[in-house]
Amino acid sequence: PIGVPMGDPRAMTLGEIRDAVTRFATAAKVCRDAGFDGVQLHAAHGYLLSSFLAPRANRRTDEYGGTLDNRARFLLEAVKEAKQAVSGAGPPFAVGVKLNCSDFLKGGLEHDEAIQVARWLEDAGVDFIEVSGGSYENPSMMLGPEAFKDMTSVRGLGTSTQIREAYFLHFAKDIKAAVPRTPVMVTGGFRSKQVMEAALAGGDADMIGLGRPLCGMPDACKRMLKGELDV
Repeated sequence: PIGVPMGDPRAMTLGEIRDAVTRFATAAKVCRDAGFDGVQLHAAHGYLLSSFLAPRANRRTDEYGGTLDNRARFLLEAVKEAKQAVSGAGPPFAVGVKLNCSDFLKGGLEHDEAIQVARWLEDAGVDFIEVSGGSYENPSMMLGPEAFKDMTSVRGLGTSTQIREAYFLHFAKDIKAAVPRTPVMVTGGFRSKQVMEAALAGGDADMIGLGRPLCGMPDACKRMLKGELDV
């Protein structure tokens, strides 16, 4: 769909899953030792951990497939080992997760399932959850309401109630309510300081994430916090 040649997918072996979990932990430790303040495990947008969460992609019949708790096993194991790898002496080091609020695809991760995964992540002790959505099959993380305008069954929302900015704020509200001990970040569509402040003031998010705006203005956050920039 994105014009990039892909190999034929196959199921990972149990050994490959175990190896990948170890690699997540090793990467977290390397980042800590290099002086970073934290890492984020990417479990959204159809990437590896996200694919395991989605029955559309995950056709496994072992302990990593089928039920939601099995599909979330890989992610939760990676979180557990990453946290163990960075624990101990030294300054606090954050381990967060980017999670789709929904894949917005038939057979993908559903919103109610994402809420449950968020609960498990809170129980696992993640330091924050960043809420996003979609994949490269349906890139709602880039297109916002245009990508799911026909999916009014998701939380019963029609296009008239969607916000041009803050694509996933409605969905993040549900997740935040389910994880009262965990900070929730919302990313997707934010362009103006006014909308960012409104999202925080409304209590539906604890943090705002920015991506593409920083490609053209890497210091946008700093300038906005200093009052030099509103949009």
